[in-house]
Amino acid sequence: MRFDSLTNINVKRVPAARFQQEIEDNQVSGWSLKSQNDNVAIMTKPGGWGSLGGHLIVALLTAWWTFFIGNVLYAVYVHFTSNSELHIKVDLSTVKADPSPVRVNSSTVEPTEQKKE
Repeated sequence: MRFDSLTNINVKRVPAARFQQEIEDNQVSGWSLKSQNDNVAIMTKPGGWGSLGGHLIVALLTAWWTFFIGNVLYAVYVHFTSNSELHIKVDLSTVKADPSPVRVNSSTVEPTEQKKE
């Protein structure tokens, strides 16, 4: 059973030097690595089992007739529809280009031929 359209997606941009460390930090926090390349890592985390208030409301409305089966169905529904996905991306705007110009030694460059008309 998949509910991809109900996944909560968050994007986090990090400098290239912190990219691998950020992945490891999130794995310690309970996220699992789904896929990774040089610039993007996709991590997932399963949903919870529902809030206490939600379970109390379901219990008050259905417990007498369903013997708390309504609470079990609510917990399963919340667990499979509240998945989270984290996209960790390398922030390419923090990558600095080399400001020094390229120097060409004029003695090694052959002159170009000019067309005579």
